[in-house]
Amino acid sequence: MSIPVEYLIIVIPLVFFILLWKFLLTPIMKIINRLDDVTGGGGNSSFRFYVNEGVKFTKSERYSDALESFNKAISFNPRDATVWYNKGFALAHLGRDTDALASFDRAIAINPNDVEAWINRGIALAHLGRYSEAVDTWNRVVAINPNISEVWYYRGSALANLNRYTEAVSSYDKAIAINPSFAVAWYNRGNALGESGQYSDAIASYDKVIAINPNNTEAKQSRQDALRQRDKHPSK
Repeated sequence: MSIPVEYLIIVIPLVFFILLWKFLLTPIMKIINRLDDVTGGGGNSSFRFYVNEGVKFTKSERYSDALESFNKAISFNPRDATVWYNKGFALAHLGRDTDALASFDRAIAINPNDVEAWINRGIALAHLGRYSEAVDTWNRVVAINPNISEVWYYRGSALANLNRYTEAVSSYDKAIAINPSFAVAWYNRGNALGESGQYSDAIASYDKVIAINPNNTEAKQSRQDALRQRDKHPSK
């Protein structure tokens, strides 16, 4: 899935603004599908009622109401990983990252292979500035499924926030290998290379962004900045 260029950013410490868009806003159909799976089975009728209610509120972006419904569902069945996950999803939409993290942890305790819970756990940690823990979390994700380009991108962005630029570039490379048109990964790859003084390689990354979207003004400006830096340091 491509990311609109208006979400490209220039300053590396701000990269996690994109995360809010990517995994806390766009997965709404994914969360609903998971809830539909829960409600399609048997079990306590009150549990199913409140899950369905939470689905309804989620669809209408009434996250406080959705949270209340999911809490009621959990009171009838606290062993359902999906409801804990979606409680975390609602909390994340409400900006309550610490509480969201706790809910994702409950989902993972029930289902240690819940990839979506692990991904969103990492996002919550990143929003809290806990980048090393976010990297560790996304390491768990790629151990379960190494083919999610966004996870490699998130991992690279967290590493960049930790000034671990060489590792960040390697992680962006993984994202790009899966999705060669992943413009924002190319862009932040260029940023990481620039931060590590590899200006020619940074320019090549920005060129990739411009090839994908010729109207990307941020990439053009960053390319010019990298050219000026390379002129000052010809060996790089």
